[in-house]
Amino acid sequence: MANLRNNRLRRTCASIFLLSAVCLFAACNEQSVATTEDEFEANRMFDILHSRELPVEKKSREGEKPGWNIVINEGWFGGGEAAVAMQVLNDHGLPRAKESLPEKTNPWGTSPEEERKRQNREKEIQIERLLYSLPGVIKVSVVIAQPASDTLSILSGDKTPPTASVLIVQKESPPKFSETDVRSQVSGTVSDLKPENIQVTTTYQPLREIPLEKLALQRRSNTIYALGSGVIFILASALGAIWYMLRRRRRQAESDTEQLTAGDDAPEISGLNRPALNAADEEG
Repeated sequence: MANLRNNRLRRTCASIFLLSAVCLFAACNEQSVATTEDEFEANRMFDILHSRELPVEKKSREGEKPGWNIVINEGWFGGGEAAVAMQVLNDHGLPRAKESLPEKTNPWGTSPEEERKRQNREKEIQIERLLYSLPGVIKVSVVIAQPASDTLSILSGDKTPPTASVLIVQKESPPKFSETDVRSQVSGTVSDLKPENIQVTTTYQPLREIPLEKLALQRRSNTIYALGSGVIFILASALGAIWYMLRRRRRQAESDTEQLTAGDDAPEISGLNRPALNAADEEG
């Protein structure tokens, strides 16, 4: 009986220990820092974060709009890697805003003006993607002003030429490309757009450094806190289990003692009462 109770106590303590370990190590923290429907952009974000030695993963996303999630696994004792990853992506202009075309306002069809705007926006998107291939570019914005064509201006020869404005944010100073390179890329995409009618603005935005020392310090602090909390929780659970088993054993022992006492008292009472009964018979 004692061995059986000891085995139960050991099994209970082992179960509590395993449960505590699961609770302690279940702190594996995965955080999505970016989503995109473009696999090329997802690969670029993964490559940038991986090159900065951050724990990044690229996971496919199912549903009505399939795409990819860029996930940072901070592990059991994360030190803020997800926030740093979002900082790095923001410095690179990622993820980019969804490239949208003007919505159709006429349910019965597209007017010539709406169709012209849609085609103009498609050209702007094409140029932006082309300029992203320049070295050091992290953000691009292109606006094309292409006046509407009318019969009178065409016949008179006074047609207004198209113009364009380009804003480029890059991480290197001086940039490894010239404004002439940008104008040649843009003018080759839009008909009748001359290089001298293209306004190019280039700004410099350096990449922020990753606070590696701060991350390591935060991770070390989280590790100490988690381990200390886990040890306290395990000890408290083990002491609680031992107290419960000892209390249960004491109650069982008291119950056994009461049963033995009740079984021993019945014959003694009958034995002690028999002489008194005999004396009463003799007197009678």
